[in-house]
Amino acid sequence: LALSRHATVPSTDKRWQTLLPGIRCPTCQDSGEEVWVLPGKECGYCGTPCG
Repeated sequence: LALSRHATVPSTDKRWQTLLPGIRCPTCQDSGEEVWVLPGKECGYCGTPCG
């Protein structure tokens, strides 16, 4: 599951923090993109193993 910066996730809703545990892809982050990946999975955009 990868969420780009175009996805709408309410930042004020605390439920999202517990329902969607994710980490940012370090490769995409270095290139200025905000892509969230489930820990232990590969980034859906660049294929980098995350977490």
